[in-house]
Amino acid sequence: MMSRYPAVIIALLLLALALRGQDYQHYTTSDGLSGTDVTAICESENYLWIATNDGLNRFDGNRFTVFKKDNATTNSLSENNIESLLVDSRGLLWIGL
Repeated sequence: MMSRYPAVIIALLLLALALRGQDYQHYTTSDGLSGTDVTAICESENYLWIATNDGLNRFDGNRFTVFKKDNATTNSLSENNIESLLVDSRGLLWIGL
């Protein structure tokens, strides 16, 4: 029974070496993120939606598209400080201000 322990330990060490940690990318405002404080993150079918203190960000894996309040149009956010996000079962994005 004792002779199996070294084999198990070696197998676990080899497995640990074979597994790689997941790479993380850190994004800031210099990368296109609109705000410094992220308040919510939500994933839809094609995008990652990121709520910040200065607008809503849509990330496609390569670049950010920013949505902000625009007084010149009636079809925009009512404010830039987004607090919560939800994608419902129909794929619609709900934005909590």
